Amino acid sequence: MPNCQVFPPEYIEQVGCDIENGSVVAVAFIEDSVEFTDITDPAEWVGLDYASDILVHQEVRGSYAKPSATEVPGKGKQDTRIVGRKHELIFRVSSVKGNDNYWNTLNRSTNYTLAFVVGSDYDLLLRVDKGVSIDSSPEVQEGLDTEVDWLVSVKWSDINVPSTSDVPAGIFE
Repeated sequence: MPNCQVFPPEYIEQVGCDIENGSVVAVAFIEDSVEFTDITDPAEWVGLDYASDILVHQEVRGSYAKPSATEVPGKGKQDTRIVGRKHELIFRVSSVKGNDNYWNTLNRSTNYTLAFVVGSDYDLLLRVDKGVSIDSSPEVQEGLDTEVDWLVSVKWSDINVPSTSDVPAGIFE
């Protein structure tokens, strides 16, 4: 494929002065056999919610940083070429007591993909349709004025960034 020209789709500018707020506020682990025809349709989530097919955590606090690029030597005019990306989502979730078996099971799982909600208005859904690796453990800090949370790291490899859409009404709030 020498000199393959690419044609990206048109860039969509936000209308008005709206700001897309940050912070991961909700997370869903989705069994990899689940397929959405319209991920924004709440009817496609109902019935699967909180079963083993879709595990929703409605109130979390977290971040998704820019993924690190996997580079290889380029050819022709390119010095290097990006062939993949390593992604990581880190979030905190409450309710430590009694949930050790839940998280131990997820830590060993290989069958979940991911969706996460960004912004205090719960209006931006990011979807990862690749299998993810989950690593969770309670984090206990030293001070008596701290809170014990599950600290969860979710990793995946994909050259593409997560897809974006509206959040299905009533699922994450």
